[in-house]
Amino acid sequence: MYNGLRRVIQQSTAWVAIPIGLGLFGMFIMLLIHQLILWEIFGEIPAASDMRPMKINASTEVYTIDGKLIGKYYVQDRVPVSRDEVADCLVNALIATEDVRFYEHSGIDFRSLGRVFFKTLLLQEKSAGGGSTLTMQLAKNLYPRWELGWFTLPVNKLREMILAERLEAVFGKEEILMGYLNSVSFGENSFGIEVASQRYFHVSAANLQVEQAAVLVGMLKGTSSYNPRTYPDRARNRRNVVFHQMHKNGYLHASEIDSLLDKPLDLNFHYATHHDGLAPYFMAYLRQYLKTWFKEHPRRDGKGWNLYTDGLRIITPMHSKLQGYAQHALRQEMERIQKNFSRDWGSRNYERVFGQTLNRRLSHTPSYRRFKQKGYEDEEIDSLLRLPAKRMMFGWDGPEEMEISLIDSILYSETLLQAGVLAIDPGSGHIKAWVGGLDHRFYQYDHVTSRRQTGSVFKPLVYATALESGMPPCEYTPNEKVVFSDYNDWTPENSDNSYGGEYSMRGALTNSVNVVAVNLIMEVGAGKVVDLAGRLGLKGDIPSVPSIALGTAEASLFEMLGAYASFFNGGFSVSPVPILRIEDSNGSLIWDAASEQRLDPVIEPTTAKTMTYMMRNVVDHGTGRGVRSRYGLRNEIAGKTGTTQSQTDGWFIGATPDLLAGVWVGANDPSIHFRSMARGQGAATALPIWGQFMKRVLADEEFREMGKSHFVQLTEEEQAELDCEDLWFPVAMSEFKEWYQEQKRKDSLFQVQ
Repeated sequence: MYNGLRRVIQQSTAWVAIPIGLGLFGMFIMLLIHQLILWEIFGEIPAASDMRPMKINASTEVYTIDGKLIGKYYVQDRVPVSRDEVADCLVNALIATEDVRFYEHSGIDFRSLGRVFFKTLLLQEKSAGGGSTLTMQLAKNLYPRWELGWFTLPVNKLREMILAERLEAVFGKEEILMGYLNSVSFGENSFGIEVASQRYFHVSAANLQVEQAAVLVGMLKGTSSYNPRTYPDRARNRRNVVFHQMHKNGYLHASEIDSLLDKPLDLNFHYATHHDGLAPYFMAYLRQYLKTWFKEHPRRDGKGWNLYTDGLRIITPMHSKLQGYAQHALRQEMERIQKNFSRDWGSRNYERVFGQTLNRRLSHTPSYRRFKQKGYEDEEIDSLLRLPAKRMMFGWDGPEEMEISLIDSILYSETLLQAGVLAIDPGSGHIKAWVGGLDHRFYQYDHVTSRRQTGSVFKPLVYATALESGMPPCEYTPNEKVVFSDYNDWTPENSDNSYGGEYSMRGALTNSVNVVAVNLIMEVGAGKVVDLAGRLGLKGDIPSVPSIALGTAEASLFEMLGAYASFFNGGFSVSPVPILRIEDSNGSLIWDAASEQRLDPVIEPTTAKTMTYMMRNVVDHGTGRGVRSRYGLRNEIAGKTGTTQSQTDGWFIGATPDLLAGVWVGANDPSIHFRSMARGQGAATALPIWGQFMKRVLADEEFREMGKSHFVQLTEEEQAELDCEDLWFPVAMSEFKEWYQEQKRKDSLFQVQ
């Protein structure tokens, strides 16, 4: 019996000794790993002295001058906030659920670690929870884990404990708390509590209600598993667990629990991509602009800025209302212009008319290339590409799902006219509005910066060159056809085929007479016009040939507005300015545009005033008169219409004394155009968008004073130099009535029947 009892005791001792021995061995291994980490065998770890300031990557935000968010640049969408910008209920929910002894421990909660060891590891209770404190989780967020194979988890857990103690030695509890809230992921590419609050509930973190706060805190257990958008039932159950934890730890009264448990989730989900926002085309341009700016303006320590992580705050001169008016005008008028385009071609088959464009686009599609690689015949490929399928397409009221073949979808997109609108302050060049196309989700090509033939909006540069060359504005130029034998017998023609008589500069520009512009450029020299165009900001290679007087040279809307600004600001060179100032993540000024802006004279003040006067006449009596008759604008306006060969491009650039705006209209591919001049000219396409935009601007109380401002007035002597009559007539006086009726008909064509 004694021997039996001894064997039992020996066996029991062995069963106790084994786990104790394993535990001691485990502790030895952990201590060894701990020491190896301190010796930085696995990798470098930051010392406490290197942890301040706390580096949390943040999105760069771009704002309008009136304080509206235009958009953000980020790898991880994150906007850090301070403690007073976070609701107390959110902090209470977080502490109660994630780290109830947060204010008591010094980075490591040994009671929680003991619970994890006995309940989670020994008793395999999965619901027992983890042992990481908020400080340890912050360490994980700030210092990404090492990849060490089998040793990844134990090494990183011990490393996070070391880092947590160092963080607690450097930062106060509130700093650690906000560091965690600003760095933690909430799924859906949202990082930090402010972005998460906006993403899921469309409110700021400061205005979160307790039920909303509980949903967000509940997500921290698993952002995918408890995402309220994709798994609402799971998220609601997890939210209720948070409520119970808050009650258990004294943050909620028992009387509040029942009403909260029954509340719905009430999500208000907002997920904006780089295609959305106030001005996506402008944001795409600004990204490229900032790449150059960063190279030219490094930090004081010589290091470069990071657009996506440095949390910069960029203030632009753009105004949210003006941007909204520009977008609305473009969308409203383009729908009507598109209908006119369809009427212009009538029942003609687009595939037959624009077949070359279609074939060119089809040959670059992945589907066509894939079929070609597989050896399909052209007839087979054509049949396959005509099979209908569901596709998301552009619609005037938003994206539309259509049952449409690839061929028809390309025809639909290619025959959809595009437009660009840019508005700036002519004095400073400050950009006020920028719309680069119909919809950035479908068409990313920006028609503010794209280069197209300029048509008659180039003519003011010819007239300005003539004035700068000393030609008096009342010197007459014959309205006669000329054959230029040195240029392949080129014979420029007027759009209305009316010739005879003579024009002053004012009369020729007012009526956009082609042959007069060409005769002028031959007199002053094409080289001088090219030189002035360069000084006014046109960057492209402009050939020194007489045809540039009719706008055969290419330029962007961006460049043309910079050039036109010189006519309205007294003759100074101006390039559109996208940024007013840049601040760092703490709100300190990094750069102010005013510190570098220079206004250099590029034309004589008298030339600028004379050109302004002549372009006012274009609007009052010439090709731009639709601004008055159609939109009832009675304020001082100067401008110029433009139309290119075959009605491919329509332009209108117009200015009030305080606001210069330009509009371009055309198809992405220049081979697609209007059939008729009446419907396709700039006065019927671009001008209506400008008129609609300016009508809305001047109707706004905030901008109403713009309608009362005046251009710089001509002196009596300057006025006298422009006081001349135009000695011209239509082909014959007997045809005057017919000609007059034709002008009225053109004016009426902009209306939708």
